[in-house]
Amino acid sequence: MSKAALYCRLSKEYEHSTKEGEYSESIQNQKMILTDFALKNDFEIYKIYSDENYSGLDDNRPSFNAMIQDAQMGCFDTIICKTQSRFTRDMEYVEKYIHGLFSIMGIRFIGVVDNVDTNIKGNKKTRQINGLVNEWYCEDLSENIKSVYKNKMEQGQYLGAFPPYGYLKDPYDHHKLIVDEKAAEIVKKIFQWYLKGYGVQKIRNMLYEQSIVPPSIYKKNQFNTFSHPSFQKNIAKNYGFWSTSTIKKILKNEVYIGSVVQGKERKLNYKSKKVVAVPKSQWIVVKNMHEAIIDKYDFDLVQKMQKQNRYETKNKTNIEKNIYLFSGKVFCKYCKNRMFRVLGRNGTSYLYCQVFSRSKGKQCQHNSIREDKLEQFVKQKINIFISQNDFYKKIKRPKIFISHCEKDITVVESFVDLLSHVGLTSDTLFCSSIPGYNIKQGSGDIYEYLRNEFSNNLFVIFMLSENYYNSAACLNEMGATWILKQKYQSILLPGFNFSQIQGAINPREISFKLDDKKNRNTALGELKDNIIRFLDIQEIDTSKWDYQRERFFSQIDTIHI
Repeated sequence: MSKAALYCRLSKEYEHSTKEGEYSESIQNQKMILTDFALKNDFEIYKIYSDENYSGLDDNRPSFNAMIQDAQMGCFDTIICKTQSRFTRDMEYVEKYIHGLFSIMGIRFIGVVDNVDTNIKGNKKTRQINGLVNEWYCEDLSENIKSVYKNKMEQGQYLGAFPPYGYLKDPYDHHKLIVDEKAAEIVKKIFQWYLKGYGVQKIRNMLYEQSIVPPSIYKKNQFNTFSHPSFQKNIAKNYGFWSTSTIKKILKNEVYIGSVVQGKERKLNYKSKKVVAVPKSQWIVVKNMHEAIIDKYDFDLVQKMQKQNRYETKNKTNIEKNIYLFSGKVFCKYCKNRMFRVLGRNGTSYLYCQVFSRSKGKQCQHNSIREDKLEQFVKQKINIFISQNDFYKKIKRPKIFISHCEKDITVVESFVDLLSHVGLTSDTLFCSSIPGYNIKQGSGDIYEYLRNEFSNNLFVIFMLSENYYNSAACLNEMGATWILKQKYQSILLPGFNFSQIQGAINPREISFKLDDKKNRNTALGELKDNIIRFLDIQEIDTSKWDYQRERFFSQIDTIHI
């Protein structure tokens, strides 16, 4: 009886759905459908894996990744989902797993509702079409959401998860801001102090002295008392503290004059989680959307003062700008905040806890260390690490790995001989079947050696043939190359065709046939150039290369496979 893993996923867009038909996408319903299918078709259920509120494009799904690990360990031989889209909406994942690694690992994939089954011949196109449709769905959904959000921004609706400091969300309209009187008073104080000529550092110290909780803490305790009872005890350790950057952000935030400013950041694309800054000229600014806390005249005056201060700072002369060894790298062991450098009277440098210093001992404990002592300690630790871990020997240069079947040794020998004339040596080329280029004497087990080699920067050349695909060791090398995202290129041995390529190889990657006399010269030249760039070795003489290439092809043309 086949062992099956059942995988369920509920998208974020269905989290609060109650529409007719969408309930079937619930985790509970998926479990029922898959369990029923498994029992009716004589599958032994190994485990049910479930991810709630995860996109089909997300590659950090915990249960999904746990399932893939179990598959690699051979815990089951079938994966069953309600539909292919529950498994993934990413076309790259369809090719990587369903058409690549699963075939290598002997895993059957079934989509119950959309009739996806890797055991059915001719079903691959269906799976690929499903993958494209699912990806288009995600792209269209993303564009629709962005359009809706942009429209709301242009209408002045506030879309942030939390209101800016000094405001609350209107309980009758969460897209509108109303003044939070308690926090607004602090905002007014900050502006007033700055207009009186106090710098941001002085303002920060004054906020400490008055025991005013910072915005991050105020948000957490917004509905409690304004001053947190444990502030005097140790607010920095447990809750955070005021910073000059926070004060600067408040001083330049147009929200305090009644404007809603949004669209400052955007995602690179619908697949990426990376957020990039948007130029200020493209921000969406809608004025007079809520009650102002700061008078516009005062706000504009503060902007002019900040601009002038930045100009003066930029143009100051005779200012030493030193970057110290431990800048931004040393943290207090009690409150976990950064320590800063202070020059003592005797010229000795110390690192002090900034929270203890700024709060005048009211928060955190006295904590300091001499910079020279810390430097000496770090150097000792580095030297120990290097000596114990043989650090420098582990830094290996890139290497070419020839993935091949031993039955094709005749072709492989000729190819390795050609590469030796390009400049490859035993230090830059590994080929398990060729003496001098294989595992070194005393290196131990071949599989352990290969595992270590694959942890380095490799360029893998697949020598594809029927023999290759009949070799479990070769398929493992192919799978490792894909999983570890190593660079690779394929060479099709005589008699082997492009239509026979399968497994974890991107069909878009460059490959060529050794018996294609029309195109092989150019293709082999491109491979040579790729190798030279990858290894950063010297270009060889053109005439020498031409001679060795023709010698290689003449040998290949006499080989009968």
